[in-house]
Amino acid sequence: MDISDALDLASEKGLDLVEVAPNSNPPTCKIVDYGKFKYEIIKKEREAKKNQRKQELKEVKLKNRIDKSGLSIKVQTIKRILDEGDKVKITLQLIGKSRAQPEKYKSVLEEVLSQLGNIKIEKEVTIDNFNIYTIVTKG
Repeated sequence: MDISDALDLASEKGLDLVEVAPNSNPPTCKIVDYGKFKYEIIKKEREAKKNQRKQELKEVKLKNRIDKSGLSIKVQTIKRILDEGDKVKITLQLIGKSRAQPEKYKSVLEEVLSQLGNIKIEKEVTIDNFNIYTIVTKG
């Protein structure tokens, strides 16, 4: 339809001619009340924003003297957090004389990672002061 005809039709009905898809060829327009049209767009944007969830970074701390049952509980906790859609920072705290040889305890953290299964490692295993840590997300 020609633009002038569309404008005449819109003015007869007491409505506005609103361009809906400017990038299409030819551009698509609607005859609607502009105020109502704008309100509907804002309402859709608010609804979309309300349904968005921000991904958080949560931390799970382990001690270097953790036993097998404690380790399995921590692994379950990490899996639950990953299922919720958050990132997890797994920190192995070195206590006492173990601070002198942190490389020796990397295997504990690697065991946890192997038990988690399908994950994506965002930050590799890092030794920092008296902690060994990594950051993982659901893969």
